[in-house]
Amino acid sequence: MLPEFSGFKGLKTYDEKYDRIQQLQLICTDYMFPTATAVEMVLTMLVEQMLMHPEVQEKIHEEIDRDAIHGGLY
Repeated sequence: MLPEFSGFKGLKTYDEKYDRIQQLQLICTDYMFPTATAVEMVLTMLVEQMLMHPEVQEKIHEEIDRDAIHGGLY
């Protein structure tokens, strides 16, 4: 345990149990929420790259059109 600071009124003392629970909550949050946003982030980066490279966008568009004509898209 850390000693209390004198001169800082209202400063909470260090509570190891509470700190460990808070750390566990933050770790669990870090594991859960990035996966919820991963797909959106990848799609955003894909659109950004296609906007920056119109020649790649054209190739992707041609491939989608070609596969759609032959029934490759479901």
